[in-house]
Amino acid sequence: MPYKDIEKRREYLKKYMREYRKNAEYHAKELESRKRYYHAHKEQEIRNVDIWRLKNKEQVQRNYWRRNSKKRLESLELRFRALQYLGGECAGCGTQEWVCLDFHHLEPKEKSFSISVKISKAVTWEFIRPEVDKCVLLCRNCHAIYHWGSWTEIWTNRDRIVAEAQTLEKE
Repeated sequence: MPYKDIEKRREYLKKYMREYRKNAEYHAKELESRKRYYHAHKEQEIRNVDIWRLKNKEQVQRNYWRRNSKKRLESLELRFRALQYLGGECAGCGTQEWVCLDFHHLEPKEKSFSISVKISKAVTWEFIRPEVDKCVLLCRNCHAIYHWGSWTEIWTNRDRIVAEAQTLEKE
């Protein structure tokens, strides 16, 4: 029961904690009992949680967004900062659509971690900056072309590539 008066609230909490400490052994046994029950009936407990989540979808979604909105905002801010630091446009075609831009490591052997993964975990700028220094921005199209090799080479040799693929399918 919440108390508006601070003194009453303090008295209540002191009394509650005294009682709780007296019964600490009981609470430990109760917790152990709950753990044993859960492990003995784990499948049923999981099923019950799944059923509850299906019945209360709106509450589950509300809680999810409430928990994760701050983290999402921090990771977006970190991504924008990294994009601006590298110039904010694709080094290949010059597109500035931030949703299309990837971080491409110039030297894959020096890659310590994937920047996008760390950004999604909302780490600090000081942590990812050394890794960002090893990268250039490429849009997803230019990035795919880079990793596939020269696009013109693939396009000019398309007939040979298609013929090889068809022979592999026959085998």
